[in-house]
Amino acid sequence: MSINKWAFLACVTFIVACGDSTVEKLSYKEPTSESGSEVQHFKGPKKHEVYVPAYSHIYHQDGRPHPLTITLSVRNTSKRQGLTIESVIYHGSNGETLRQFLNKPLALKPLATTAFLVERSDTSGGVGASFIVVWSSSNEITEPIVESVMIDTSGQQGLSFARQGVEIR
Repeated sequence: MSINKWAFLACVTFIVACGDSTVEKLSYKEPTSESGSEVQHFKGPKKHEVYVPAYSHIYHQDGRPHPLTITLSVRNTSKRQGLTIESVIYHGSNGETLRQFLNKPLALKPLATTAFLVERSDTSGGVGASFIVVWSSSNEITEPIVESVMIDTSGQQGLSFARQGVEIR
C-alpha cells in the first residue's frame, strides 16, 4: 500500500475511534441528585411551579401517530445563585401522573442545565402530555428557562419543535 492509503486508513480509524467516545460522552444519562448541604443551600421557602407542554406523538397524514422523543431542559439563568429542582412529574393527556423523575431534590448550580428524557417508544403521554417542574432558590433569582424539545428523524427527514414552560400560580 502506498503512504497515502496508509495515511487515509489511519485517519479513518482515528475518526471512527474518536466518534465512538464522543457519542458515549454525549449520550443521555439520567440526572442524579447532588448530596449534602449544597442542596439545602439552594432550597428556598417559596416554591415555583412551571407547566411545560409536550407531545409524545403527533398526528400526520390520515391521523396516523408519529412518535417523538421528548427532552425536558431546565436551565438556570442566574450567574450567581444556584437553584433546587424539587420535582419533575410527567403527565399524560388525561392529566394522569405517568412518571416522577426525581427521588430527591436536584441542585442546579449557576448557569447549569439538566435534562430529562422520555424515549420515542414511550407514547403514553399522548398529544396532551406535560411536565410540572417545581423549583426553589434561597434568594430571588432570574427565572430558569424550562422547555420541552420534541424530535424524530426517519431516513433523511427530520421533525423537531420546542415548547416553553409557563409558571403556574
